Amino acid sequence: MHRRPGARRRTAMAVLVALFCATMALAAQEAPAPPDRAAVVMAARAVMQKARYCSLVTLGAEGQLQARVVDPFAPDEAMTVWIGTNPVTRKVAEVRNDPRATLICADAAEQAYVTLLGTARVVTDPAEKAMHWKSEWSGFYKDTHRGDDYVLLRFEPRRLEVVSPAHTLLNDPITWRPVSIDLLAPGAQAAGAPTPASAAAPSSAEQFVRGIYTDVSASGGTLPDWNRVRDYFVKEAVVVLRTGRDQTTVFSLEGFLKDFADFYERPMKLGDEMIAPKTRGFTERVVRSRAWEYGDMAHVLVLYEAEIAGWNRPPQQGVDSWLLVRRDGRWRIAAATNEIVTAARPVPAELR
Repeated sequence: MHRRPGARRRTAMAVLVALFCATMALAAQEAPAPPDRAAVVMAARAVMQKARYCSLVTLGAEGQLQARVVDPFAPDEAMTVWIGTNPVTRKVAEVRNDPRATLICADAAEQAYVTLLGTARVVTDPAEKAMHWKSEWSGFYKDTHRGDDYVLLRFEPRRLEVVSPAHTLLNDPITWRPVSIDLLAPGAQAAGAPTPASAAAPSSAEQFVRGIYTDVSASGGTLPDWNRVRDYFVKEAVVVLRTGRDQTTVFSLEGFLKDFADFYERPMKLGDEMIAPKTRGFTERVVRSRAWEYGDMAHVLVLYEAEIAGWNRPPQQGVDSWLLVRRDGRWRIAAATNEIVTAARPVPAELR
């Protein structure tokens, strides 16, 4: 049946108007409630435990990403994941050279997966090895967890991504992005969710302090964002560092930042080679922390490890003491002191 041109134009216009009205009606609908953080983390743990085997991705010596299947332990309350392996494997060498890593766990039956993005480090502590051991691995190692042929990788994620239809956690229908969470900001909502006024609640002082160790770390060829680091502190902050066997130095905030920036540029001798943390990469990792909060003040003790990537020495342990105040609903560092762990000055009982 033929229609006059005017009738066709009116029909097309009617369709466009209908589509516009339908789009406006959808836009006017109330935005869905953001996923609950605790529920997202719980769902991620469930997916990982059901999947059991995961893929660990690291950066290979030739600059190519390397992936392999691993049998990790279930994530702990901070989503830290432990992986047992042999020290001669490529992944151990690659983590020592560049700690950045990604862990992916998939449950095909449920069409669910979890991706963790963060850093890994090699752990040889006998107590940790004994705690993280599976009896079914006995055939792969000469003296179970006690031998030198068994080490651990401690994977500490910064971000979590998850898709799990069983937990109603689905990809964004337009961008296909999964539900994601910044694990270093406990008060943060899942990415992409609307932000109500109540989302401004501050994180704990302990988690706030943990973030600075990630932010002063950098992979080879890059530097920390010093403005981001500066934002952790009040401008009047005082930092006292161990700078010699019998010497400590008091820094202003700007002096502390300059000293840290100079450290990244400072050449050091590695065998016959002169290297700098800027070229090889530098990592500070929290091993253990203890916190006390009272009103708008807090004290956080941290046992940490510091390491230059590829350095043929064990990580240097130290203890930091952080004093914080809460201003405008957010924690800020007012003062910090630092001490280095030695044989004569072991880790304090509070952090063992």
